[in-house]
Order: sequence, then structure tokens, then C-alpha cells
Amino acid sequence: MKREPPKLATKLLERFDPPHDALIGDLREGYAAGKSAWWYRGQVVVAILLAPSRAFRRSKPVAVGVIATAALLMLLAQDVSASLRGWLLYGVIQPAAWEHPFVAAHGLIWMWMKDVSPLAMAATIGGWIVGRAFRSNGDLLTLFAVSVLCSVSIQWTIAVAHALSSSRHMPLVYLLLFATTQAAVPSMLALWAGSRRIHQSR
Repeated sequence: MKREPPKLATKLLERFDPPHDALIGDLREGYAAGKSAWWYRGQVVVAILLAPSRAFRRSKPVAVGVIATAALLMLLAQDVSASLRGWLLYGVIQPAAWEHPFVAAHGLIWMWMKDVSPLAMAATIGGWIVGRAFRSNGDLLTLFAVSVLCSVSIQWTIAVAHALSSSRHMPLVYLLLFATTQAAVPSMLALWAGSRRIHQSR
């Protein structure tokens, strides 16, 4: 009976890194020859991680444009939504926290949602556009998502450094968790939105 490779790993490669039919064929042969499932998954992860470098090799101007677009979208999402986020914090969340114990008990969650929402929306729209514009090149989508992650991480590194220099800030563990998830969610949504466009067009 022929061994079937891990389905999730294969779907990830097909969604985030198309078109790589030759690579999928080679991995299937290696798996059928006795390689382990972990070897197969590792090769898929390496192939996806190498996507940004492949995008640069194919077309540097396009790759640079994708990186610039991701950084610009994240900066605009922060700047454009600044007044709205301030109003939500001081006009909605804080007053509600005084009147509703549920809001007060989960204040960190509401603040997290307030901060991540504009970044998540911008990344989702950007991922969808990249997936639609470059349907046959999943490497560019992966590059876009990595650029979103790096852009938000840089912004949060500056914010965390500023918070730590202040005498009043949330505990370091919560602050790092807050910042890490804020950076991870938009990049994952960008991958999800773009991979849906690529998958639907195939």
C-alpha cells in the first residue's frame, strides 16, 4: 500500500507556495521511499521559509514594491486610526470599565482588540490584493506577510522600549505577549486572505 504524505503539510505548500508541482513530486517520492513524516513537514516548512528569497530572485523590483506596500499599509493603519483608537480608549473603554465589571476585568483584551483591528484589516486587504495580483506566485504573498510581521514588530519594539523607559507600564510578560500577538495576527490574516485568492484561481 502506497504511503500518503501528511495532508496538512501538502495543502500548506500548495496554498502558500504555488506553483511547486515538481517539489511536491520530489517530496512525495522521498516520503514513499521511507522518509519520515517529520522529514516531509520539515521540507515543506523550509520551502515556505525560502519563499521571500525566491521572490527576490524572480523580480527584485516587484519584491521591493511588495515590502514597501506592506510597510506603508501598516504605518497608514496606525496613523489613520490614531484618533479613532484614542476615542475608543478614553471615550468608550475606560467609561465602560467603571460601569461594567466585565469590561474592567477584561480591559487588556479590549485594548488589544482596539490596537490590532486597524492593522488586521489593512493586512487582510493587502494580502487579498497581493493574492489577486500575483495569483501564480505564492512567494510574493509569503514575502508580503513576512514584511507585515517585520513592520509591526519594529513599531512594537519602539513602543515597548518607550513603555519600559516609563515608570508606569503593564508587567513585562503581558507587554511582550501583547506586542507579539499584535504582530502575528495581521501577518497570519494576510496569508489567509491572499492564499484564498490564489487557491480559488487555480
